[in-house]
Amino acid sequence: MPYSGYQDWERVNLASGYQLVNVNEAFAANTNLGAGNVQAWPFINFSMITPYGSDAYTINFVWTTNATYTSVIFEQSFTVQSECYTAFSIPVLGPFLQIQVQPQAGGNATAVALTAYGAAQYASPFSFGLFDAPLISISIPFTASQVNTYYVYHTYPGSALLTCDSSVSQTMSVESDYYDIGSNAWYRYYKASGNFSTNPLAFVIPLPGTQVRIAITNGAAGANINAALTAIP
Repeated sequence: MPYSGYQDWERVNLASGYQLVNVNEAFAANTNLGAGNVQAWPFINFSMITPYGSDAYTINFVWTTNATYTSVIFEQSFTVQSECYTAFSIPVLGPFLQIQVQPQAGGNATAVALTAYGAAQYASPFSFGLFDAPLISISIPFTASQVNTYYVYHTYPGSALLTCDSSVSQTMSVESDYYDIGSNAWYRYYKASGNFSTNPLAFVIPLPGTQVRIAITNGAAGANINAALTAIP
């Protein structure tokens, strides 16, 4: 039976196309990858794996009107940290696409995997099969005033549910920071303080398109703390 239900038994809807870019190599210097003519697709699905020991990278999507990539329509940039798995969709903004990879710390010999392919529909991180479990999940004892920091090793621009509760009635705090590659620094963008024993924290926060971490600061007494950060559609 036809995939899309057409009665002429001939036409089908294709969800994705061939791979435009598929590399597994070390980027020691700025590198241009020619994805080519992308007019057949409304979206580009992109993924990148940067294992331990790899660099941080700036990825530029350069949309042009010609195959030599000289007549630029628009450029988009984002960053991928080391030890991250990044996957997302972007709309096609021009007939031709060039993907530029720029290592941020001088480049090294650790290979990274980068893939881009055309798609007929928007693909969320969930359709990539990345988030069948919380990005962060802990349930451990904290000593008095202990501070623990947990890192998200997926790049997920979207929404996430942050939860936290404590076994002891006292004031504690949870904060979320994002990494800015331009200044090589972490910046806080959300913080919650309160008695999470009597009023457990449950709040939806945005996640920017860069690496994120969660810092948990316990109160004046030891306690068992449960916390999680879970991506949501």
